Amino acid sequence: MLYIRADGNATIGTGHIMRCLSVAEAYRINKGHVYFILADDSVRDLITGLNYPCMVLGTDYQNPGKEIDIIKPLIERDDKAIILADSYFFDKDYYEELGKLCPVACFDDDFRMDYPVDILINYNIYGIYLDQKETQYKNRKNLLGPKYAPLRRQFLGHSLALSRNVKNILLTTGGGDRYGAAVKICDEFLKRKEFEGCVINVVVGTVSPHGEAVKKFCMENPGRIEVWENVSDMASLMLKCDLALSAAGSTIYELCAMGVPTVCFYYAENQRMLAGCLEKDMGIVNAGDFSLDPEGVCKRLLDTAAILKDNFRARQIMNDLMKRTVDARGAARIAGELVR
Repeated sequence: MLYIRADGNATIGTGHIMRCLSVAEAYRINKGHVYFILADDSVRDLITGLNYPCMVLGTDYQNPGKEIDIIKPLIERDDKAIILADSYFFDKDYYEELGKLCPVACFDDDFRMDYPVDILINYNIYGIYLDQKETQYKNRKNLLGPKYAPLRRQFLGHSLALSRNVKNILLTTGGGDRYGAAVKICDEFLKRKEFEGCVINVVVGTVSPHGEAVKKFCMENPGRIEVWENVSDMASLMLKCDLALSAAGSTIYELCAMGVPTVCFYYAENQRMLAGCLEKDMGIVNAGDFSLDPEGVCKRLLDTAAILKDNFRARQIMNDLMKRTVDARGAARIAGELVR
């Protein structure tokens, strides 16, 4: 059994949960069983709606140390257990305690520590540099770089057919969107004459507190804004769009697999490194930190989108670089390592 310990909510978003779900999907295709363990019930409906059993611990996701005693009886009765853990709040002691129960795999995004685990996954563009760091865990297997980007199967075998005319723009602001980026970016979009005749397609995250405000915008501006909630087929939505404005999270790798020309922004320090690498390696302009400069980020996002809208060759180059970087087989590669 693969046990997945991860969390998602309005504060931390749903990126951890979504990438774990991608691995769970690939693991289940190989006839493996998956069981989710959550601190609280914020994303329980999302998990159970996809027919995964789960346990809600009733603990504080920011203070996970005491939950080991709750998890222990569940793991100890399964002699084939392996745990995939994904949280920035898990420290070295936590991983060491999990390791006493069964083999442990975990995701890393920012080289937080020398992880005491059996399998370490950093699928980011900069993840390959982790192999250059000293480690005391010589037997640890490192799965590094975008070949391990954990995407759902729906992204396999598809890519955007670029159009010279930009009509549909995708906006994804993360599962939580605690800074209300979607509303502010839509407001800036509507002010711009260069986007007259374009439609902005806004994905509202499952735990976003601003969903109603975005829907109000949509009702007040028919034909200019479309709202998408509980999107189960994100690949199809991406394929209908000509450009994307996206937070620098897991969705970026989905956009790369589809080849959708993108402008990105970020909220937190752990996303800053990715946003910088995207700009350096693929020409995906980094509009900056929305949490510090929302007005400036909105302006840079739409300024850059306007340039790309009128530059078909630039979009072609970006489309090619993105597709060559991510092939949508990362989740299957991870699942293959977990079952060995």
